[in-house]
Amino acid sequence: MATNGPINPSSRFDYIVVGSGAAGAIVASRLSEDPNHRVLLLEAGGRDWNPLIHLPVGFTKLTTPDVNWGFMTVPQPQLNNREMWYPQGRCLGGSTSINAMIYIRGQHQDYDRWAELGNNDWSYEKVLPFFRRAEHNERLNDRYHSSAGAMNVTEQVAHNELSKAFVRAAQELGVPFTHDFNGEKQHGVGYYDVTQRNAQRESTATAYLRPVEMTL
Repeated sequence: MATNGPINPSSRFDYIVVGSGAAGAIVASRLSEDPNHRVLLLEAGGRDWNPLIHLPVGFTKLTTPDVNWGFMTVPQPQLNNREMWYPQGRCLGGSTSINAMIYIRGQHQDYDRWAELGNNDWSYEKVLPFFRRAEHNERLNDRYHSSAGAMNVTEQVAHNELSKAFVRAAQELGVPFTHDFNGEKQHGVGYYDVTQRNAQRESTATAYLRPVEMTL
């Protein structure tokens, strides 16, 4: 059972998860799959009630303290010692509630390099099942993708005319078109898939917390 709302001081929990972002929301959801577990998920921010969170175009406006920690990096020597804006989500769903919703995995070679360095469980073949388990892909269901996961992944509803022109120009220069940056071959030009459902943002809050949340 997952819990939501005021906490009774006498309440007891089997697990307490701190942070409801990309990791915390999933951990809390998985733990709550056992009906004998009482799970408390703590989040420093508030609920994801801001309508701009759920409208894909609204992500450019999600910069206020109620949903964004507003961090800055330390001065960067390679950037003339400038500090860089480093937004991080401060609400249910964490940064998955304020990001640009681009769904893309790391390069195969990066994971395999980690394995070569001694992190054996981080090879691409070892992490691929976890990518698939998390994904509910609307158009792909194969060795690299699944339609049975919680996080909805889909094509963009529409493409900007400048984006279309860029993709065509790259192909004219010999860059191959790819319909799937998360499949067998990641090299090429094309359009990102996005974490959206029914033209609204899909965050870890909507994908993992909504189906299991209950009130004490």
